[in-house]
This record gives sequence, structure tokens and C-alpha cells, in this order.
Amino acid sequence: MKGDFTRRTFRERNHYRSVLMQQGRVQLDADWNEQAEIQDHLDRTTTRDTIGRHGAPIGCAGMEIVCSTGDVTTGCAGADLRISAGRYYVDGILCENDADVPLVAQPDLPRVKLPDDAGRYVAYLDVWAEHVTALERPELREVALGGPDTATRSRTIWQVRLCREDRETCPAPDEEWTPPEGTGEPGQLRARAQAPQTDEGPCVVPATAGYRRLENQLYRVEIRDGSPPLRQEGGALTDDHYGYPSPDVEDAADAPADVPAEKAYDSPAADDESSAVTFVWSRENGSVTARLVDIQGPTLIIAAPGRDTDLGFAKNDWVEAISSDHTRRGEPGLLVQLEEATGTKLTVRGWDEGAPTLDSLGADPVVRRWDSDGAVTLVVPTDPGQWTDLEDGVQVQFEAGSFRTGDYWLIPARSANLTGEVVDPALAGDVEWPRDDGEPLFRPPVGIEHHYAPLALLDRVDGRWTRCADCRNLFPPLGGLLDMEYAGGDGQETLPGQPLPQPLEVSVTDGARPVAGVAVRFEAADADGRLAEEAEQLPDSTAWAITATTDSDGVASCYWRPVGDPARPSQRVTASLVGSDGKAHGSPIRFSASLSLADRVWFEAGDCGGLTDVTTVQGALDQLVTARSVAVVGGNGQSGAPGSDLPLPAEVLVRTDCGPVAGAEVRFTVASGAVAAETADLGTATTTVDLTTGADGVAPCWWRLGADEQVQPLVAELLPDDAPVEQPTTVAFTASLERGRDDWPGLRVTDVVTLGEPPQPLLNDGMITGETLTLGVGVVLDGSPLPATVNGKPVLTVTADLPYPFSDSDRNLWFPDGDADVIGTTPLTLAGNVALGQVGDDPAITWTPTDGSAHFLPRLLGKMSELDRGDRVLCHLTLTGRAVADSADGDRRVVNGLALGRPGSANRTDLELPTVDHVHGADFTLWFWLVTEVTDLVVVPTRAGLLRRKTVRDAIDLSLPRDEMRARLTAGVRVLHGREPDLGAAERAAALGFRNGNGNGRRLVVVVDERYAEAAAIARDGLQQAGVELELIPTTDLVAAVQARTAADQQLDGVVTDDASIRPLTDLGGFTKAIRL
Repeated sequence: MKGDFTRRTFRERNHYRSVLMQQGRVQLDADWNEQAEIQDHLDRTTTRDTIGRHGAPIGCAGMEIVCSTGDVTTGCAGADLRISAGRYYVDGILCENDADVPLVAQPDLPRVKLPDDAGRYVAYLDVWAEHVTALERPELREVALGGPDTATRSRTIWQVRLCREDRETCPAPDEEWTPPEGTGEPGQLRARAQAPQTDEGPCVVPATAGYRRLENQLYRVEIRDGSPPLRQEGGALTDDHYGYPSPDVEDAADAPADVPAEKAYDSPAADDESSAVTFVWSRENGSVTARLVDIQGPTLIIAAPGRDTDLGFAKNDWVEAISSDHTRRGEPGLLVQLEEATGTKLTVRGWDEGAPTLDSLGADPVVRRWDSDGAVTLVVPTDPGQWTDLEDGVQVQFEAGSFRTGDYWLIPARSANLTGEVVDPALAGDVEWPRDDGEPLFRPPVGIEHHYAPLALLDRVDGRWTRCADCRNLFPPLGGLLDMEYAGGDGQETLPGQPLPQPLEVSVTDGARPVAGVAVRFEAADADGRLAEEAEQLPDSTAWAITATTDSDGVASCYWRPVGDPARPSQRVTASLVGSDGKAHGSPIRFSASLSLADRVWFEAGDCGGLTDVTTVQGALDQLVTARSVAVVGGNGQSGAPGSDLPLPAEVLVRTDCGPVAGAEVRFTVASGAVAAETADLGTATTTVDLTTGADGVAPCWWRLGADEQVQPLVAELLPDDAPVEQPTTVAFTASLERGRDDWPGLRVTDVVTLGEPPQPLLNDGMITGETLTLGVGVVLDGSPLPATVNGKPVLTVTADLPYPFSDSDRNLWFPDGDADVIGTTPLTLAGNVALGQVGDDPAITWTPTDGSAHFLPRLLGKMSELDRGDRVLCHLTLTGRAVADSADGDRRVVNGLALGRPGSANRTDLELPTVDHVHGADFTLWFWLVTEVTDLVVVPTRAGLLRRKTVRDAIDLSLPRDEMRARLTAGVRVLHGREPDLGAAERAAALGFRNGNGNGRRLVVVVDERYAEAAAIARDGLQQAGVELELIPTTDLVAAVQARTAADQQLDGVVTDDASIRPLTDLGGFTKAIRL
């Protein structure tokens, strides 16, 4: 690139990522240009790694060889061949053709003609970079500044050329194909600055400097007349034509013995003196140029004279009249010597072939000064010590290879001694050139770098052109690649002979968009399996393979009835994309299904001793459905006077999964009092009676209370026989003595919390997540119970009401023909560990889930969502008050768990704690909801507001009445436990926080989510007692309210909302991290 540059510093092997500017440093064009080349290298490498050596996206691909008058595959006149509009990439370089253009009238390949010889040709793209200055494009000048010459441009040149090549098929897309004239190894050059031998006086740069000019220069060595490559062998020069016609030259073996130490590097016509390879050079990188506006005989009229004597034109200068047409055809311009240079008139000493005209030169003609003595014959020395002098110590040496017109090398020359004084030899003038152990290295040309891509194979027969093959590499854009993914239906199970309940589904997309109308083939591995596009077609279907078409959502589906053979319990169907050729393409998706066969499912008894000999689910089911258990059906929790008969019998049900069991024996036992089969028998009864269940499986037992124990138990035990049993086989009843309410004060429940750090309140009718419940629950008491009545006892239980029907089998049982609605719930008592512990300094009965329950809880709601069974579960916490006592004495206290309800905020029912003593030994119950997510109430401080100060936040923390705030919050939003309110400490913190305030006194302004306005009002009242005024701005649109106050430059210290709603605020900017209240 012939610009006024200091040097070219980009080196691919340096692997630089960017150029970083430093403050106060000189800005150089080389740094800017290196950044541009780094980015260009990155872009081209990325594009090539993505596309390959060449290619274009389908739909906007260009560079197709077509015929304007018909089908190019059947024959076309050369004048009718066209290059189609569109884009094409070559080695990562984008080539754009804005409109169809004739092959013989390309915008970047002027004045060319098609070959006349018949044969096979490869049409290919030749892509390279052209340097464009204000001389060629005057619009680059800025008129507003007086039209100075500023930056230049690099432009992509693409040219469609033809070359003879007898080949049957196109080169592969990944093949590094080049035309015959581009296959040779390029000739190379090295440079050095040679120190002078003598000191010529005080005005000459010292001998320590190899480069002897006082100016820093960028030398350009450029091939003017190129040739095919020659290589050096045994001191002689041989030919290696790389696809050129073989010239008539002597064989190296016949060369005369006295071959000189150096020889002119000849082109194929070695006997023609004008065909020798030549070069020119410039100390200004060929940038001393002027726009050529007219040719008047021997006089060249230029648009403007040079800037000064060094950067202008003078007598005896060698100049080249050249145009863009020459450059694009790879031809040199007209090289002449000036006889005189006056202003804008340059007079030449003569024209070799007569004076040209401006039109004959071509587009954008310019005059360029070269500092060499005309065209210098290129010599390749046989002696490494032979160098070619340029000037002032700068020397070059060539190595054999292929030299093309326009090939160039850049040699930055730098002089460190500008005063003539003696300097450190290490700072002597030199050229910048890569070296190995001090020796300059040969380097290929910097440019012009050509990139090639085959486009088509063309035949010329009888003057007509036929396209035999389109060699372009076309691909769908990334967003247009068809991708088939699994959408649903895998892993189902069905009864033998029954269809799967859900269809097999795949989705086809081209990136993010679904694609309709794509054929997908479903094929069963078992030929006697049946497939159909609709479920109602399955009974009559005989097809084991069908082709379905994607719908508007890009989904293709089919219904499947596996083979009803128990010998084939697992079966498979594959789905494949079908191409336009009717064949399957890409990787298939495989679906599998299983037959529901209980006798083929392994069963591991584990610790279940009664099933140790059972190995299948079917065997276990056969045994379990006949296993007996006992359950309470009535008479529990009664009360009466000491020694009285209870009004209702204690009733137990003996049952199996098949129904009630008649004739089973149950033993009823009490510690005091009496039990009997009939009320009339209680007077003579004892503490134990064996009873038999009736036809309904129920055994009723009448009970007379003892005189002393306040809470009296009755135990019913299923007596063993030969039938299998399952737990429970023993159940318990309790009854209480009726006394005056003031006679029996008990332990009272004061709080219920989850056992996190710190513990958080568990509110009646509130919401918690499954993850929170896995931490456990604590019921806080106002006195400490006896550990023996708590530890390991089922006195504190947590029960989840699961929707029914829940499982597929239950739904298919009751709703075989349609969707199953939730008709009720099934209680599931969660397994847990009960122990006496503490919450803070207070005694508490704690419940923590077993490992199985802890695994189950976080996954329950996900499974319900998957089965469309709702988004929350009602749970009950029950503390059996009469079973928990503080001693074993007769006057012991039990838990009085009666809690009175009251309406709460957000339509919630609150419980008044502590519990009351109205009912001695009453159970404490609380319900809550298990949900997927619970949010926290937060305040989000602004970066400019006072809430960013810790002392201000401390004042808030010490003044918040959190219990009152919780009562005003909706379910699912919580306020964390904080420090106990301390108004004195809060006022001191406020004094510190507002000491250097914003000029508004002790005043805060916050925008409040309208849902939490009531809770925020409670906080405002607490802050007011600490001497801080809190202004609340309720709103339903937090973002709009914040933007409005910001635009009006009004005070805003923060926003109160929940942690699920802060994302839009943080996206606005200007906020710090949210703080949970």
C-alpha cells in the first residue's frame, strides 16, 4: 500500500490482541494501522474458521456463473455470461457484487477478453486488497477543512478469471486450490544497512551507522516486470514454470563453466532484453504522487505540485504514469525520466512507444515518483556476499522464486544520530529487518496477497460456453440450519396391547424458529408394532413406519402401540429427518417404551423381613394387598369425669388393601379404669379385653376412665395369626378427665419457627418452600417438658395433603377416558425426628425430616407441576398436647395447645399466641402452604441517597417493629428476624448517619411497591420514634416512579419491594445491593 506511512508493524506471529494507547505519548500511524490489521486478521480468521476456505450462505450467495439469455448448462455465448449479484467469502474476506455483471465487463477487471481456445476452464475468484487514496477518490478529502489529504482506504478487489485446467470435478471446498500461475513459491528478499568503510568528514553520519541518511524513511522495493519462478541449483539457474508454457532455455548441465557470480533474473523469453525481471524502489513508500489531469505530448499535467522539494518532482526524477486499470490487470505503468519539472508541468525526456493519451491509461491516472534509477534489473547472486545497493547504506538481496508485478517489500530505515555527534554504536542508524543470530532473513513479499476460490467448471466448444459444474460452496446460514430435537413422548409405559397415552414428538427448528412442512419418518424397530398420525387411527393401523409433517409449531408427532408381547418388555421407535431425496438425514432420535409387567420388575425387600423371599413387584403386591393393619376410626380424644363411662366406644378398623377384614382379633388395654365389649359389662370388666371385628372390619370397645391420671391412654393391638401384617398393628387412644379450667394450668405454645439461621416465624396460613421445611420446625414453649415424653415420640407431626388422584395409575383408574380433575386430597404424614431442643434460650419441641422426607420435599412441587396437579400443597403441623408433660408426678403439667384464630392481613388467618388453658391437654394445630418460592421484603438503596450509609441503615434496623410489619404482609413475603427494637440506639445511629446529610434534615424518601405500603407505614411509624422522617411514595410501577423523580432531580434514597422484583431496578443503574429487612 503506497501511502505516507512510517512503517508496517503488524506481524501475525506476534499474536497481539490489541494496540493500547498510553497517555501523553506520541500517536503514530503505525499503531493505528496495526490495530486495524489485528482486527482484520481476527475477523478473517473467525470467518474462515466458521465458513471454511470459501463459501456463501444460501439465499444471498453471489458469484454464480449464469447466462443472461438462457440456461448456462446448455450453452451460452461469451458475451452473455454473467456473474450473479450477492455475496461470497474467500479466506474470510467478504466479496460483494451489487448487481449481475457481464464476465467481460467486471468493475474490477477492466479491458479483458475471454480466451479463444476450446477446452475445459476453471472460473475462479481472485481476491486482493487495493490501496485507495484521495487521488483516486477525491471525496475522501474533507472540504470543510480545505480539502487536506488525511487517511487512505483499503478496498477489496474481486475478479473472476479463467484458467485452463483439465479436471473432471470441482476442487473440494477444503482443498487449497490455486490457479497454475499462482502455485509457485514466491521469490524472497532480505535487507540490511551496510556501514561505510571510511569517515568522509564531520558532516557525514558516523561510520558506526549502517544507514547514513538523516531522515527516517520507509523504503519500498516493488517488482515492476515479473516472471515465472527460477530456482538455484549448483551455482546455475534452472526453470520451474509452475504452469507457464515452457520457455526455450538452456539446460543447467549445458551452462558454460564460467558462470558469473550473479545473473539477471530472466522471464521466459530470456533472449529478449526487455523481458528481464526488474524492480523499482522508493524511499517514501511510493507515496510521492500527483493526480494526472492531462497529457500534452511530452508534458504531464498534474493536479498539484509536490508539498516541498523532498516530496515533489524534480529534473532527472523517474516517474510512473499508471492507473487503477494497470494495477487491477497486474500490469506496470509507463516509466519515464523527467527532463524538467515546473509547478504542475512535468516534461519527460521521451516516450518509448509514443505519447499516450489520458484515456489510454485508464481510470484514475496518477504520476508516481520512484527514487531508483529507472527499472533496476533483478539479480539473484550465487555468492551470498553479493548485495544490491539502494542508497546510503541500504542494501537488498533477492532469493530465487516466482516474482509477480506488484510484489513489494517494506524496509523501515531509522537514523538514531541526527546531530552528527559521536553516539553509542548500539544506537547507530539501521534498517528494521528480522534477523537470526545477526544475519538478515529472507522474507516473501508483504503483498500483493492473492486469495483464490473456484466458482465453476466451464467448457468452450465451437465458440459457446457451457457450465459443467457449480463449484461454489453454499451453506444455510446459522439461523437456517435445520435441527431436530426431542419434544416429548419418550420413556412411557403402557399395558400390553394398549397404545401409549402420549404421542411421540420431535421439533424441527432453523435456529430459534420452528419450521413447518418438514417431513419426519417414524419407524418402529418391531415390525408388528403400530404407528399412526392420530390416536383414533391406531386400532385400524397396519403401519410400522409412517412419515409425518411438522405443523406450524415445527412439531411432528405420531402415536404408537407397542407389540403386546410380554417377552418384549422394552421396544423402540426412531425418528429421522427426510430430505428432498426421500432419504433420512442427520442423527435420528430414538424413543423407547416399556410394557407394564409387574412380574418382570425386580423387588428388593431390604429391611422388610416379611418379604425377604419375594423377588418381583408382582409377588410383593400379591403379599402386600393381603397384609393387615389397624387404624383408629372413632372414639379418640374424649373427656369425662373420673370413673365415668365415655359416651362413645373406641373403634378400630382392621383392613387390607383389598378392603375390611372380618373376624380379626384385637386386644384393648388401659392402665387404669376398665374396657369391655358392651357398656353393661364395664362394672365387672378389667383393664384388658380381646374383641373380634365384625363384617365391616370394625371392633368397638367401651371405656371407663380411671380416677387419677389426667390424660389416660388406651392401646389397641392387632393379635397375630397366619395372615401377613403391615404397620401399624398398634394404635393409641387418649381421654382426659374433665376439671375446672383454672385447676390445670399447662405448658403453653409461644411461637412456631423454621429452624434456619436465624430461625424464621412459621405463620398460620403462611407460605414456605420445601427447601425451608427440610431445615425443620420448632414449637417454642413457655416451660420445659420432660424429655422422655418428647424424644423419639410421635408427639409433633407434619402432614401434607397431596392432591388425589396423583399418580398415573390412580388417574387411569377413575378417569380412563379423559383428563383427571383433582377431587380431593390424601394425607401424607412426613417421616421426621422429634426431639427436645431450644430456640434461642427457650425450650422447644423440634421436628426435622428424615433423609427420605428431605429428599422428597424439594421435588414434590416440581412433580405436581409436571403432572398438572397444582402449584401448592396444604400442610398441617400438630402437637399432641396431652402426651407432652413436664414431669411424671400427679400434678404434672401437659401442653395446653388451644390457639384462638383471628382474621389476618392479605386474607390470612392468624393464631393468637401464646395458647390458652381453656382445654387441658388440647392439641396445638397450625396449617401452612408449601410453595415453590417465598420472597423477602427488601430495600434497594440508591447510590446517591442516604440509605447507602450504614449508620442510617442501623437506625432503620433498630427501630423496625417487625412483628407488626409481618402482620401487614401478603402470604409468601417475609420479614427476617433482626435486632430487637432499641429506640435509643436507633436515635444515636440516626444522629451519626444524618450528621453530614443532603440538606434535608433527618428525612428519607423511598418509592414503595403498593403491595407493601401497609408494612412500610409501620416502618415509618417506628422511624418517627427515632427522630427520622420517612416519606413513602406508593406505586404500582416502580421503574416509572424512579425515572420520574430522577428526571425531576428530586430526592430519592431507595425503593422498598421484594427480592423477586428488583431486576428492573438494577437494570436502570444507580442502585446498590438490595438489603433484606
